[in-house]
Amino acid sequence: MRRKIAILLMILLTIFSLPVISEAKTGDKYNLHGKRFYIQSAKTAWRDSSKGFWDLPGGEEKRLQSNVQLQVWNFEKAKDRFYTFYHLNGDYYKIRVGYRGKYLYYGRPWENGQKVKTGPGRIFKVKYLGNSKWKILNRDGKWVVCLAGRSYQDGTDIHLWNNHNVEATKWVFRSKRTRNMYKPPKVQKKASDDAGNLGSGNTGSSNKGTNLKNNRLYKAVKNPAYTQDYFRRVTYKKYLRDYKQLKGKNAMLNIINKRKKNDQWKLIMNIVRGTARNDETNVRNQVYYILQKVKIKKASGFSEKILYMTLKKVISQEKNKERHSTVKARLSSILRKM
Repeated sequence: MRRKIAILLMILLTIFSLPVISEAKTGDKYNLHGKRFYIQSAKTAWRDSSKGFWDLPGGEEKRLQSNVQLQVWNFEKAKDRFYTFYHLNGDYYKIRVGYRGKYLYYGRPWENGQKVKTGPGRIFKVKYLGNSKWKILNRDGKWVVCLAGRSYQDGTDIHLWNNHNVEATKWVFRSKRTRNMYKPPKVQKKASDDAGNLGSGNTGSSNKGTNLKNNRLYKAVKNPAYTQDYFRRVTYKKYLRDYKQLKGKNAMLNIINKRKKNDQWKLIMNIVRGTARNDETNVRNQVYYILQKVKIKKASGFSEKILYMTLKKVISQEKNKERHSTVKARLSSILRKM
């Protein structure tokens, strides 16, 4: 009997100690839940793109250990260099090191200089200041996470100080996928809200009187040298503008459909690879919506089948990485057609 009770207690403790990683709760106005960022000091973001990034000194394994001091160092891709936000309610979040690392922790901030370290996890208040700059504060908002001594040199500790407004108290969130600075959406929408609004190709009219030389989407689907970079970096607002300018024979869907087999497969592959690394869900959702409508040509000879199967593999890999259910379903739909 005692053994059964002990086992039950262990199960309950495990359940209640699990991190909250479900869908974001309502009220996440910054849309940060589940997003992963490299975090850089605003002091360096516009002058030196490689300095002032959050880091746990000592290697990737430090993310799994408690009581490791958070510092700033030069940028480097590693599992302890990006941070995942989990929304609790309102402006409050927990921040985790990497995918499965420890949470960030601070002691009770009764005095200036309280260190930010790894540990069981504390609640942080996040505030957007505009111009891609953020403040991260303790729960009551009286103490701000900032650079010790206002220095961004390698090895500088990150600690709490009475809330004030110098650049050393401000941070930039850079997308793990693109390293672009993140700005919160003004109005939150579901990914499916906009997919049908643009139509599948703007095929009903022409581009007469429209100069397509400055349309970056047109350039991206016509020239493979620009494809991945455009779809990786474009914002939804700019994509929407570019897309609506392409009509008739120059509509995105028509351009893809008219390509020869090999060229079409390479174009779709580059579009998927670029789009998958775009941090905006609405961009991924809309682009994949168009690709669902594409008449993907079938392979016949052996050499053609190699490239065709490579395309399927790329789409399958990005589908497995995609976290949004609607967007993932679009990639699944494309695969079923092939």
